[in-house]
Amino acid sequence: MTLATLIQYVLQVAAARRLPTGDFGAFGSLVALTVVGAVPLFAVQAVTARRIAVSRDAGPRTRIGTGIGIGMVDPALRCGCLVAAVAAVMALPVASFLHLPLTAALLMAPALAPLPLVGAALGSAQGERRHGDFIVLYVAYSLTRLVFVVAALWALPTTTSAMAGLAVGSLATGALGWWILHRHGTGATQVAPSRFGRDVLFTSLALLSVLVLASTDLLVARHRLSAADSDLYALGSLAARAVFWLLQFAAVAAYADLASRAPAARRRATLLSGFALILVLGALGAAVAAVLPARVVTTMIGPQYAAVVALLPLFAVLGSALAAAQYLLMAGVARGRGRGGAVLAVAAAVEAAALLLMSGPTVARLAAMATLVTSLAVVVLLVSDLRLLTARTAAVAGPPRGLEQW
Repeated sequence: MTLATLIQYVLQVAAARRLPTGDFGAFGSLVALTVVGAVPLFAVQAVTARRIAVSRDAGPRTRIGTGIGIGMVDPALRCGCLVAAVAAVMALPVASFLHLPLTAALLMAPALAPLPLVGAALGSAQGERRHGDFIVLYVAYSLTRLVFVVAALWALPTTTSAMAGLAVGSLATGALGWWILHRHGTGATQVAPSRFGRDVLFTSLALLSVLVLASTDLLVARHRLSAADSDLYALGSLAARAVFWLLQFAAVAAYADLASRAPAARRRATLLSGFALILVLGALGAAVAAVLPARVVTTMIGPQYAAVVALLPLFAVLGSALAAAQYLLMAGVARGRGRGGAVLAVAAAVEAAALLLMSGPTVARLAAMATLVTSLAVVVLLVSDLRLLTARTAAVAGPPRGLEQW
């Protein structure tokens, strides 16, 4: 997952170097929209992994797990078509609002269509603990995008060309996911479309709450701070997001165990060990940021950002808190509860109100308030998850309990 994240950064750097002024901003905005559009990928992944994990004790793994995985192909393809249709409908207003070619905006549709299928393949590998397949597919998702976007930009350095490369890369990863599912698939276990739709919808809402909470402070900072200070906050937020993304492996590694029929004591131990690992690595990241020479930042980014160097440890803590919130949210989803999404949505609203009403806002004060609110949400989620893990087992059939009440 760390390698895949680094590849995504390389993609951004390559696009920045190749695209002319103005086009990189357009491409960056479309990539940001595809991040939101990719939420169903992770929702399908979570739903598939949960169904397989809670079914492992119901029969032989080769019959139950692979049957569920192959049974998710058709629902995932329908989900991808729906996401692509929404992207196509939104293409015209997106192109108008972002001042970019309509063709580039339309290419979001084929770039998003294969992603739920990729999510089904990732979830199947995650639930069955086929880590080799998971690694190959997860890295391929980033690597194919990099290869095809760079090739497209080499041929024609425009936003439309870059989005065409992005779409081809997504289609290639979708084909790989389809092949992995069918390579292990035997006897599809049918999934009711209505049940699948509800599961994916409420899981998507829960995952969107994380993105909203992670973006609230940056948006409010842009509104309340001066242009120079908002640039400083944006750089600090980039550090927070780096820590946030790099620590997401914990949720992926623990998810199948948390969703399984293992004894409550084992699930609780898994939850706490993963949570402790995030805190330890987050503290290590903050310590590294604290001793990082200012010259490193000013040399890489520019001397105008020297003032934010002293605040990087605070932003690293914020990123760790966001990673912990995402981890605990997924722990609840693994047990069939999506109420953690409501907790994070409320936290985002409280954070926005606190930052908007704060008197004398500064970069440090906004970051500290965002860290405080996120940390309080983490405490609420931790208490909720510990109570939830005392439950006997998650239901195998029917919609995950509590997701309809998200």
